[in-house]
Amino acid sequence: MDVGISCLHHPVTGSLPHTGRGQQHARPHPPVGRVVGNNPCHLYKKGVETKVCALNATYKETRDIPINPAAHQWGNWVGTVTCTTAGEGTRTCALNSEHTETRQLNALGHEWGAWTQTKAPTETEDGEEVRTCAHDPTQKETRAVAALNHTHEWGEWALTTDPTCTRAGEETRICTLNANHKETRPTAIDPRAHDWGEWEQTKTPTETADGEEVRTCAHDSTHKESRAVAALNHTHEWGNWTQTTAPTCTTEGEEERICTLNASHIETQPVAVDPTAHNWGAWLQTTAPTCTTAGEDTRTCTHNAAHKETQPVAIDPNAHDYEWVVTTSATYIAEGVETEICKHDSTHTRNTRPIPQLIYTASGIADLGTWLSSQPANTTTTAYKVKLNVSDLGGGSNTSGSLGFTLNANITK
Repeated sequence: MDVGISCLHHPVTGSLPHTGRGQQHARPHPPVGRVVGNNPCHLYKKGVETKVCALNATYKETRDIPINPAAHQWGNWVGTVTCTTAGEGTRTCALNSEHTETRQLNALGHEWGAWTQTKAPTETEDGEEVRTCAHDPTQKETRAVAALNHTHEWGEWALTTDPTCTRAGEETRICTLNANHKETRPTAIDPRAHDWGEWEQTKTPTETADGEEVRTCAHDSTHKESRAVAALNHTHEWGNWTQTTAPTCTTEGEEERICTLNASHIETQPVAVDPTAHNWGAWLQTTAPTCTTAGEDTRTCTHNAAHKETQPVAIDPNAHDYEWVVTTSATYIAEGVETEICKHDSTHTRNTRPIPQLIYTASGIADLGTWLSSQPANTTTTAYKVKLNVSDLGGGSNTSGSLGFTLNANITK
């Protein structure tokens, strides 16, 4: 029978030497198991594991847990991007602010508010509506509100803002009678239109077990995608590459291939930006044709407003710009003529209208005679038109007013 047994934790063997009647009986500690202590497995410091003796909880063994280089706790991406301009973003580890990561962030894209009328339309003039971007109040968009007597003839709907996995897109159609008249409507959110970040390893693979990588959508951090990282002793037998995200003129696409031995093993690689993969909006007339020159239509890519394409618009033989021009000046013995002449080509004329014959206002009979003498010989049948004050005819001081009359005067010099 053992008596006076005391539990002495052996520092080397981990055995429990028992003392009784001068004898030692070595038996191992029955361990409780491994317990992770208060120091978690952070990137910048070691963790700690503790093993407690089941016979005496005061006897413990500890050991370090190696630093885990993948155990970041990343914050949100912060960068100098605008609605229309991409830029570089940075995120910082919450465990150690010296640990940062950078990546290229896409432009935010506009998030338009509701249209607000700033000018009411009338029977003859268009009004105006304005809407403001929620990201940047200096970014505004205007559109005409049709005059009250105008009936639209709408063109086809065209996508002008791409939808994402969190935000609706927008379509626009344009009145064929007036390109300033536009109408918009939202398009449905596209649950597949993510903006994926880089793959991050969340579980390290071992010799026998797969690890895991996760990537997060920049539009919504709750949107994540995971893939297996093959166990270290696994040799892949890859299938063919398949494109899963098409590239655009501004962003890379992506393709993937799948291991034929384990379909959860997927490898991805970027597909280069395709400078021709535009998403064109509707054609808008930017220069109207005239009767002598061609016009121009322009369309803009929804991915990048700096990407534009133009096409000529045929000369319109009826697109004149007429103005009245004096083609024959009026004289004291003849009417003049005004003609509507096109500003683009003076050989294009339309209507004519007379200019009234000039009327001479005489200050008296003597002045009338002097004026008639100064005129060239009148060989026409057209009479001069003269205006003379009644008082100048010798009618007395009480006579007032003026008298207009015509005078046939054939003057020979």
